[in-house]
Amino acid sequence: MSRSPRGDVPTLGQLRRQTCWVWLYCNACGRGAPTALAPPIIRWGAAASSDRLRRSARCASCGARGASLRLPSWTDTSTGMQPFPAERLAPAP
Repeated sequence: MSRSPRGDVPTLGQLRRQTCWVWLYCNACGRGAPTALAPPIIRWGAAASSDRLRRSARCASCGARGASLRLPSWTDTSTGMQPFPAERLAPAP
């Protein structure tokens, strides 16, 4: 019996129960960007497959569509998941 390497694809709502944001990495150039889950949930609903986010993501660097999705790193038991890296979104001075 063969098993799917990916398993079940989580919905946006299932991801949101784990964290409020994810990393999206461009499939074309590899650039990573933090992305809040609230806007896609508002747009497509919590029951939407996370594959929809993967397909729809557009890279701000190269303009390509399609991305891989990764959960933020676990920091420690007192802090939990890595906080949203807002400094990555701020414009350079």
